[in-house]
Amino acid sequence: MWSFSGDDRTYELLWARVGNTLVSALYHPPRPLPTADSLLDYIEACLDELFCEFPYTSVVLAGGFNQLDDNSIVERTGFAQLVQQPTRVQNILDRIFMSCPMYESIRVVTPVMRSDHKAVVAYAGHLQPTVKATTKKVYRAVTPAQHALFLQYISTLDFDISHDPSTDAQSLFDHFYETALQLLNSFHPERTVTVTTRDPDYMSHIDSKVNANDMWAAYRQLTGRKQQVNVVDGITAESLNQHYAAISTDTSYQPPPCKHTAAPNVTKVVSEWRMFIIFDNLCATATGLDQLPSWFQRLGAPLFYKPLTHLFIVSVSDGVILHQWKAASISPLPKISSPASLSDFRPISITSVLSRAIERLVVRQAVHLPSTTHTRHTATVSGLQ
Repeated sequence: MWSFSGDDRTYELLWARVGNTLVSALYHPPRPLPTADSLLDYIEACLDELFCEFPYTSVVLAGGFNQLDDNSIVERTGFAQLVQQPTRVQNILDRIFMSCPMYESIRVVTPVMRSDHKAVVAYAGHLQPTVKATTKKVYRAVTPAQHALFLQYISTLDFDISHDPSTDAQSLFDHFYETALQLLNSFHPERTVTVTTRDPDYMSHIDSKVNANDMWAAYRQLTGRKQQVNVVDGITAESLNQHYAAISTDTSYQPPPCKHTAAPNVTKVVSEWRMFIIFDNLCATATGLDQLPSWFQRLGAPLFYKPLTHLFIVSVSDGVILHQWKAASISPLPKISSPASLSDFRPISITSVLSRAIERLVVRQAVHLPSTTHTRHTATVSGLQ
């Protein structure tokens, strides 16, 4: 260790001698009590005394400089700044200054400890290139120009299926999904971007509205918060799928017999205006397996509200739950630190955005449905709840 004769503990500066090199560790807080000029004066005084005592030594000035300007340090010391990559978000806060050339390679890497700062590694010798791994990511570009073209196109489109001769709810919904997905792929097509392990960490290529898992994985990578994945022998995706399907199915359910009375008119279950309000105010949420994102349904509300009103009335009238609404993407999360059985995993399910919107509408009207609808509809309401 080396100590300055005028050592001042106000400044967080520590000197250590390693062979013929003196290395300093400095921390300049974001809101320092001493001014930047006083810190620079202190560093300059330390270097003057150090070079008088060790005239042939090399000096490394490293640490967290935060808002301290590089040019001011270079002017006072004559050292060269080596770090050129961001060490926290888009800022170069952690830096290395050298009195003479010593390091050939400088790398900014993810630290092994939990921190929102990167680690800076300096190599004196030549660094062997590492193998670059590439990964392809699929995303949809969402821009105002694409929205404008889509809205201009649907202003001339007539998407009214109330006059469709088919009365089968599933076939009508299949037609709706086919048309909606065709519009989505035409105006917001899927694109592929290739990222490598040498690229800096960023999240702009991840669509959080489509794949929330990738978004949180990138967040944990950026923040250094690793999530441990528990692997249990004998538990597979297939066994979990069968387990969740079994606990979600009532094996003793018997559909009630149809009465001989006529079913009442249910055309006022939801109005076209109410349906438009629901989809025009959809919140951003994860996309279900039907591949219709919430932002697209909200954008297309002026086109979708009329056919969806008719389809919802048909679904309630026939007591039919669509197969697109019965499928969900499930992420099992352990309830305990050491899961051992299928019941130790909590299912976090992502269902269709459309089914979630309709489900909320049914639940709000569930109090009135039993007295106004046919007996056979009760199972449908219970299933949605």
